[in-house]
Amino acid sequence: MYIYMYNVLVHEIGHALGIAHSASPNAIMFAFYQHEIRGLDVDDINAVQYLYGRKNKYDSIPTSTTASAIPKTTTTIRSTTRKQPILKNLCDIIPDFMFLAIAPEFSNYRLYIAHDMFIWKLDLNEMIIPSQPELLVDYVPTELRQYTLQHIFQSTNGDLITIVSPNNYFSASFPTIKFLDNFSIDIPDRARINAIFQSNAGRSYTFYNNMSYIEFSNDFTDVLNRGRIRDIFPGLPEV
Repeated sequence: MYIYMYNVLVHEIGHALGIAHSASPNAIMFAFYQHEIRGLDVDDINAVQYLYGRKNKYDSIPTSTTASAIPKTTTTIRSTTRKQPILKNLCDIIPDFMFLAIAPEFSNYRLYIAHDMFIWKLDLNEMIIPSQPELLVDYVPTELRQYTLQHIFQSTNGDLITIVSPNNYFSASFPTIKFLDNFSIDIPDRARINAIFQSNAGRSYTFYNNMSYIEFSNDFTDVLNRGRIRDIFPGLPEV
């Protein structure tokens, strides 16, 4: 197998610019060198433009000021740089949180993986990793954008239950992502929530402080049971 050094050079320059691997096999930033590539793929171009912006068809004109006196002329050029978020590859991140969701519009479950300001959406049937993530803010109702998201899960009625810092709880419709309600859960305010989910039997649980659980009614209004995680899930180790 021949490896074209030009491809290797451009690929590594891409990494130096902050571009992660592409999922497109025709892209110079694809993870494996398969064949000679003589030009940039659309995915390569999009990645560069995402980080550094699109090229302006008009050349920038520097702003200059000239002294009126005879001795000398001074020129001041003002330049502004806009910091772009670094787009990461899904395989290189540690997720902030993940959740499964389904809707009548979907033929099967979708897995959502969130990290920093991005969210990746995976179709579990096709198992195709998207080359570009979406913005997380597009999946968050306006009322919740001031908070830090901690956990999301889909309840049996299809709504998304969201926990935000510090331990506030909200529900939103899915897939329209419309704010529905906020509510409280009978759990210590300073507890560190590890997970919140519903079992196949429709039971709702919250794990907290690495060892304790609370079982709630489906609408989270009543506490049905509480205790140690190992008592109902003996296969899960306590940390």
